[in-house]
Amino acid sequence: MDGRRMAKSITRTRSGEASTGGLDNLTIKPLLFDRGAGGQIFDALRLAIMRMDIPPGSLISEADVAARFGASRTPVREAFMQLPEAGLVDTRPSRGNFVTKLSERKIREARFVREAIELAGIRHLCAHSLSAANAGALQDNLGQQESCLVAGREIEFQDLDDGFHFTLAASTGYPRIAELLKREKMGLDRLRVFSLKHQPRKEVLYQEHLAIFNAVTSGDETLAIRLMRSHLSSILETLSGVAAEHSEYFE
Repeated sequence: MDGRRMAKSITRTRSGEASTGGLDNLTIKPLLFDRGAGGQIFDALRLAIMRMDIPPGSLISEADVAARFGASRTPVREAFMQLPEAGLVDTRPSRGNFVTKLSERKIREARFVREAIELAGIRHLCAHSLSAANAGALQDNLGQQESCLVAGREIEFQDLDDGFHFTLAASTGYPRIAELLKREKMGLDRLRVFSLKHQPRKEVLYQEHLAIFNAVTSGDETLAIRLMRSHLSSILETLSGVAAEHSEYFE
């Protein structure tokens, strides 16, 4: 396959529900022979949904995905079985597979859980200090964030944003903390896409990350907690704005 973009447009009913396609912005990459096709297709669809390339409410069909990936129906069906398990697609009998809409209640719940996890991690790190290796990894991450800001690499910045928080969580020495954080962040990632489209917001995020890192390395728990709580609360402002501007994306 040649990396071409899917060209099928979405048409919407009066209720705002997508009635066709939903794959406009999905860039197809060649399937690798050393990995199962089903897993690769699932990863591609999951990433496209999480980054809002396939909007909430969009209808996606197995036949369409199979044709565009140049794959047989078997691996595509395997991928589609995983999407509902990940909470990304709702299968409606006799109607098809629809990308799940955003839920304000679930977003607020995920933010609440994420805050509890991250603040607990901050308290632990301030009490026990970052190892030299973890501090170095975070400094490297921050350096790459700054480079992305200069170069305007939006998607890479989002990955580094995730990486900063995952590295902080992993630095506690409790692997399950990072895994729990990844799971809860999935409930917020589609919403975060909107805030990261704006350069000023990315610059603010970078400065907040830097301030959090400095507070943790200095062992100032009170400051680190205050900074992290403020940093995480910004998603609620994004929620209000997106809900007002794109009500069709919500349940």
